[in-house]
Amino acid sequence: MTNFKGKNLFNLGVSFQHWVARLCLMSLPIAALMTTTAVQPAKALNGCSGSDCVQHNLQTQAICTQVGTDSSPNQPVSSTLGWAKGLNTEIDQNILKGNVIAYKIQWSSGSWSNWYVTGINDLDVKFNTNTGNMRRMWSYFTDHKHLYIVCKQP
Repeated sequence: MTNFKGKNLFNLGVSFQHWVARLCLMSLPIAALMTTTAVQPAKALNGCSGSDCVQHNLQTQAICTQVGTDSSPNQPVSSTLGWAKGLNTEIDQNILKGNVIAYKIQWSSGSWSNWYVTGINDLDVKFNTNTGNMRRMWSYFTDHKHLYIVCKQP
């Protein structure tokens, strides 16, 4: 099997050249079809009508909204809501009925944190002293101004 020239392929009595010729003949109709058939764009469910449109219903995607801004942040919320309850990433779903994908905290100095992304870079360096549990940075929603991006199903 190291030199295919003139040798039988897999000992079936058929030469390598024969297999190459057969493969070329089989691929010609496919190549011709691919080069001569124009793709007609279909109107996608999302209203897009170009040839590069996704042909799937995108209406089930979550709708994301920023709540609060640097100049008009959300005020601190009640500590009874549960933002400081630990590392559970479903706390936002229980409180806001959506997924907080990113958020910022305004510190007491007035400066803003960088964006925290839920489950990626938002572990707090402190822990809950009453339970000993670790927590996410959104635990500061209870006593700091903040803003967030929340995504909800339509």
